[in-house]
Amino acid sequence: MLTLAMNRIEATSMVVSIVVIFFLTLAFGILFYLYYRYYRKCVDGSLEDSYIKKEVIKENPRYFRHVDEVVQDENMTLEEKYEAIPALEEHVKGVMKRKNGLKILANTVLVIVYLLCLSVLAFAAYSRASGETFLFGDTTCLIIRTGSMEEDNKSNSYLVENNLTEDIPAMALVGLDKVSSPEDMELYGIYAFQGEDRILVHRLISIQETEEGDLYTFRGDANSASLVEEVDVPFEKIVGVYNGFQNVGLGMTIGYLQSDIGIIAVCFGLVLVGCYDIFEISLGKRIEARKKVLYPIIDGETKHHVMEGHRQLVKRLLAEERAPLEEPRE
Repeated sequence: MLTLAMNRIEATSMVVSIVVIFFLTLAFGILFYLYYRYYRKCVDGSLEDSYIKKEVIKENPRYFRHVDEVVQDENMTLEEKYEAIPALEEHVKGVMKRKNGLKILANTVLVIVYLLCLSVLAFAAYSRASGETFLFGDTTCLIIRTGSMEEDNKSNSYLVENNLTEDIPAMALVGLDKVSSPEDMELYGIYAFQGEDRILVHRLISIQETEEGDLYTFRGDANSASLVEEVDVPFEKIVGVYNGFQNVGLGMTIGYLQSDIGIIAVCFGLVLVGCYDIFEISLGKRIEARKKVLYPIIDGETKHHVMEGHRQLVKRLLAEERAPLEEPRE
């Protein structure tokens, strides 16, 4: 009855979480769209031209450093300076050709990130659908949900007598090997077995031989007594034997991903990143198109800068030529 009630609560929480995430995704999607629409209108309406020009300058520092060097060159005529400065759009095309490899690499990394997120989501769904245990290669894995094996109870004298020091903290991911036959069951070993409504990982403290087969009694190292479901356990309920592998970090991560909120959070994150990426690509195309319109304008401003710089340079040189020589001091 308790299990049925818990299942209903979990199902209800899952439905509520899905509804909440759906509306959150819808809200963020609308916000992304409104931002994209507003910014697109600003770009198309020339309201972002000053910002785009600054971005062009930041993206092409070598080109504008070359312009400044040409302006300050005292040995070049104005016509030679104009010829020495290529059109900005031609310079950008050459830069883009050199950056194509980096762009391909960046896109590849982005695809790998998406694939990793999808793999994490698929693994979370697989581990959740598999129940409490799931296979990882040839090893059966299980997350310890309680602290019944993370410390020693002084009343369990067999722990000290047999120098049993294997502690398993709560939320640790542990590895289990298959137990082929009752002959492989060893006293004081740690085994996973099916309880009334969950899988337990406790220490085998007693083996009772009967006509129907051996019966096993287990106990958590932190417990002072065995639970009812841990007494007279038949071999058919043995899931596996603890092989010594444990990792708390992995256990906490996988446990979170198996939860309703964990799976939904990963889905929500993928949706947000996907929406952002789509709108960013669309805006990027709009900005690139606007840059092509601005390149000739920037070229005109650059030539004006060259011309004014050349005039100032000529004036300075003429002033230096006409300046009288200083008389030597006594």
